[in-house]
Amino acid sequence: MEDNIQMHERLATLEAGVVYGNKRLDEICKKLDVNSCSLSDTTKDLVACETSLKTYKRLTWANLTILLTLAGKMLWPH
Repeated sequence: MEDNIQMHERLATLEAGVVYGNKRLDEICKKLDVNSCSLSDTTKDLVACETSLKTYKRLTWANLTILLTLAGKMLWPH
C-alpha cells in the first residue's frame, strides 16, 4: 500500500514538473517573439567567433612550429 502511495506521489511530482517546464518554454517563446530576436545577428556573431577561433588556431600552430624549430636547433646545432 505504501509503495502505491509513493509511486502516485512521484508521478504527481513528475507531472507537475512537466507542466511547469511547458509553461516556462511557452514564456520563453513569447519573449523571443516579443523581442524579435533575429537570426541574422546571431549568425554574424557566430561567424565572427569562428573567424577569431581559426586565427587563434593558426597562431598557436605557428608558435608551436617556431618553438620546436628553435628547440631542434638548440639540441642539434649545425
